[in-house]
Amino acid sequence: MYPLDTKTKEGTLFWSLPKRPPSAIAFDKSDILHCTFIASLACLRATVFYIPIPTKTPRTDEFRKHCGEIASQVKVAEFKPNEAKAKEI
Repeated sequence: MYPLDTKTKEGTLFWSLPKRPPSAIAFDKSDILHCTFIASLACLRATVFYIPIPTKTPRTDEFRKHCGEIASQVKVAEFKPNEAKAKEI
């Protein structure tokens, strides 16, 4: 919503420490850290909604890679900021 050069009312940069601008990261199904995040999130949501986790060993790399493979098939629409919403903030 806020470009890197956005300034506050006081004239200082909006993205100055401790704030850091967000940056998009492309999902990589071969990166075990990405797969671990997806598997952890899937298990968390399953637990919250009382859905059984489909494995007895959710903390194995095999399960994490399986979750990463499934996640890589999901197509997510590109984020486009809403200017009207940005002005409300």
